[in-house]
Amino acid sequence: MLERLFLIIAAFFMFAIPASGGANVNITVEVVVPIGNYINASVNLSADQTTIINAPTANTTLEIGSSQNTSGSINLVLTSTPLDIPSLSVLSINKYLSIEASKSLTDNLTYVLIKLYYTHEEVNASGIEEGSLGFYWWNKTSSAWEKLNPAMGWVYSAGVDTIENYVWENVTHFSDYSVGGRRMPPALGINRDMPSTVKTGQKFDMELNLRNLAGFGLFNISVKEKIPEGYRLREAEKISPRPAQIRNENNQTVIYWSIDGLTSHSNLSIEYSLSAPNSPGNYTFRAEAFGFDALNNKYAAFNAAKQGVKQSPLWDTILEFFGIP
Repeated sequence: MLERLFLIIAAFFMFAIPASGGANVNITVEVVVPIGNYINASVNLSADQTTIINAPTANTTLEIGSSQNTSGSINLVLTSTPLDIPSLSVLSINKYLSIEASKSLTDNLTYVLIKLYYTHEEVNASGIEEGSLGFYWWNKTSSAWEKLNPAMGWVYSAGVDTIENYVWENVTHFSDYSVGGRRMPPALGINRDMPSTVKTGQKFDMELNLRNLAGFGLFNISVKEKIPEGYRLREAEKISPRPAQIRNENNQTVIYWSIDGLTSHSNLSIEYSLSAPNSPGNYTFRAEAFGFDALNNKYAAFNAAKQGVKQSPLWDTILEFFGIP
C-alpha cells in the first residue's frame, strides 16, 4: 500500500472575456485531492489545450491533450508491486503505474505525456544501467510486458531523461505501466595509494583500493599483489584484511587475498606496510583482481605502478642501522 498521496490537478483553459476585442486569458485551476494508494479525480479537458496533472508524492506527471471540451474521471495508482498482473519480466525499479480514464476522456485524447520520476538510489539499488530505463506496458492480449516504442501505433515516442531523472512516454491511451531496463555489468577497478619516491630502507604504507562501480554485486573476488624483489614486508600480522596466504615466488613476496564480495557501488581498501630496498632504482608493483557475479561471469582488473628508490644520505643509513626513526 502506498502512503497518503495528494493529487494536484492544474487545468489550463481559455475563456473569452465579454469585452471589446474579446481578449483571451490563461487561468490555472488547482484541485487538491487527498488519496491513499488509489484515486479517482474529476478532470475537465478543453479543446486544443493541455491539462497538467501533478501527483508529486506519486512521482508522476500527466500532460493531456484533448480534441474536444469534455469532462470525466481519471484513476491513478502507483505501487511497488503490480496489481493483479505479473511482475515486470526485466530488471525493474519496482514502480508500477496503473492509469484508467472514463470513456468521455479516452475518446477525445489527442495525446498524453506521462512522466514518472526516479532517484539515483533506486537505479543503483536495482542494478539497472540508467540510460536503458524505459516504460513497459502490460499487453492484455498477449499477457506479456512490452517495452514502448514508436512502432506501436498508439505510441508517439518514449524515452528517459537522465538529467532530470524521469522516464517518459507520449501515447494516445492509458494502461498498466512499469519501468525497467538492462542490467549494468560490474566495473571492477583497482588502484593504489603509495609514495611515488622513497629512500633506500624507508618504511612506508601501501594501500590498494578495490572498486565496484556497477549496479550489482561481485562475489568470490581474488586479489594477488606482487611486491618487487628487495622490498621487505613489515608487520605481516597487521595486514588488513587478513591475506589468504603470503608466498615467496622467484624472490618476490606475493600476497593473496580472498574477498567475500563487493556490493553495488562499494569500495574495499587493502593496507600493508613495507620497507624499501637497499638498492636505488625504479621498481614496479603489480596487482590483479578477479571477481565473479551471481551468473558466474568473470571480471578482471589490473594495476601496475612504479616507485623510484633513491639512495638515503649516510646519516639516515646510520640511524636506520641502529633502529632510530
